[in-house]
Amino acid sequence: MKIVIADDEVLVRKGISMTIPWNELGIDQVFEASDGKQAFDIIKENEIDILLTDIKMPKMDGLELLEKVSIISPRTVNIVLSCVNDMECVRQAMKFNKAVDYIPKLTMSTDELKSVIQRALAFVKDEET
Repeated sequence: MKIVIADDEVLVRKGISMTIPWNELGIDQVFEASDGKQAFDIIKENEIDILLTDIKMPKMDGLELLEKVSIISPRTVNIVLSCVNDMECVRQAMKFNKAVDYIPKLTMSTDELKSVIQRALAFVKDEET
């Protein structure tokens, strides 16, 4: 299993990358992207199972990234992570195929994120069968 963590905040990206027990979850490759364009390039080159993305990023925001990923990689499951507290933005993010959850960064815990990733993995496994 492969995941991309797309967030322009390096501390958030590294924090997620270092605190989640990836091997325990069955994820063997973790890619990091500092903006939406970099994440999109990674997804074009790799079969990504899960995309964990921020909404507000430079070069390509998370909404545009989700839209493009839904076209080139419709099997990728999406998790949206953001400080944005705009319900219209959240609604837009969740309309893309296989959007599992929206997690507010300010209140996120490692346990909550791990639980959401486990749900996303269940979606991926259902698609494979």
